[in-house]
Amino acid sequence: MAKVQDATYLIPFAGAEIVAGVGGVAVVNHPTAGHYLVIACDQRAVDGYACKLRKQLQKLPQDPGVEWIRPLTRQMQCLFGWGDVHATREDVERACDSSDAEKLKALLPQATALIRQGRWEQLPALHDALRQEAPALQDCFHDFFSTPGRFPGPCANNANHSGRHGFFKCRHCPKQLCKPCAGDAEVQVNRAKALHRTLHDVNHEHTWSKEPNEKSVCERCERGAPYECECGARLCRTCLSPPPADPFAPTTTYWRTHPTVPRPFYVIDHKKLRDETKLEWLRAELGDNEDIAAFARKYLELFGDLVHGSYVQRSACLKLFAAYVPKGSAEAAWHTEKNIPPADLHNFERVWDPKAPKRCLECSKKIEGAGVREGRYCAEACAGAGRKTICRTCNKALDPIHPYCTECKRGAPRLGKRSAQADMLSLAQRMWFGGAESKDPEHVPAWKKRRRS
Repeated sequence: MAKVQDATYLIPFAGAEIVAGVGGVAVVNHPTAGHYLVIACDQRAVDGYACKLRKQLQKLPQDPGVEWIRPLTRQMQCLFGWGDVHATREDVERACDSSDAEKLKALLPQATALIRQGRWEQLPALHDALRQEAPALQDCFHDFFSTPGRFPGPCANNANHSGRHGFFKCRHCPKQLCKPCAGDAEVQVNRAKALHRTLHDVNHEHTWSKEPNEKSVCERCERGAPYECECGARLCRTCLSPPPADPFAPTTTYWRTHPTVPRPFYVIDHKKLRDETKLEWLRAELGDNEDIAAFARKYLELFGDLVHGSYVQRSACLKLFAAYVPKGSAEAAWHTEKNIPPADLHNFERVWDPKAPKRCLECSKKIEGAGVREGRYCAEACAGAGRKTICRTCNKALDPIHPYCTECKRGAPRLGKRSAQADMLSLAQRMWFGGAESKDPEHVPAWKKRRRS
């Protein structure tokens, strides 16, 4: 795979490569990421072929400006809109559960129209069906409950099943089942019909009727006189027209395989990636303006299997995030967890541990229990740090824990020894005779101060 700056002669060059005997070629134009030439060659001769390909491209009438030549990876496959060869059914199910439409489009680009329509319930089964080399054919779409009359049986699934509720015969074939088995078969048939129709939508295999049905309505816009397919789809003339293309989607302008010796496009799933490659992949997935929690979630999704141990994962994630944010910003200094503000650190830790406790906004210590000030601080000392309490009458500085003014003598003085009774007295003093609070603009939170190692 080669990335070039000018694609003027890429298509003629790709056709010449097919004549020369390569297994397949493709030319992809991305509106923001550039132009790419993908060649299917022997996976054991990638390095040697890369040098040869660079020399051949430089001999074209107009130098295309080769930026780099690399093996085809999962990242580039998703960037081209070709899906993800390493995706599993579990990946599709997780994306459906989280309502991540962009992730579903990357995993199943063929089903982009279904994803836009919100028809996600069939996507996991569709993933399995598209991965099968030869999908199994449905011998009969059984219909057991529309045939009138009683039948002698026995049940085709098990001859020992009781016919207490009678036996039911399929309307299309001679198969007979008892009532429980017929109910299960109906559920399976409904799933098969839904998948059959979904495959028609994805592969554009609908066979529409020549004339519209005046007695029915379109399933999308509910207008009259739709055209019908044998799979059950009903669309009017307006809804049959293809949707407008995405102007920011990549386009494969040329795709050819060798007529006699075709080769697949080998996709490399590297177990060790350079930080530059990881960062490029993360930018393609997230953009440039995500916070540290969203960055960590995507990092764990893409590279969690490559790095083992939560501590190592968090350290590597922070290293990448420091390079992801703009240089000179406050986030660029978050090389370790102690440099992260408590609120952001809590969101960062929840990516690995959803039950991670909150952090004190003053000292960044984990808050055990309910905390104080609506759970934002670990103790009253942290809650009052950086705040000056003054008497409302004489403006004298007061103790924030027990705001008793010795001049005005409002309330009760503080008890000498710390006890439950003293804490209750301090609480009453703050509630009834508390002074005015003002925040010190020059206060530096304790978590920012240098600590002894």
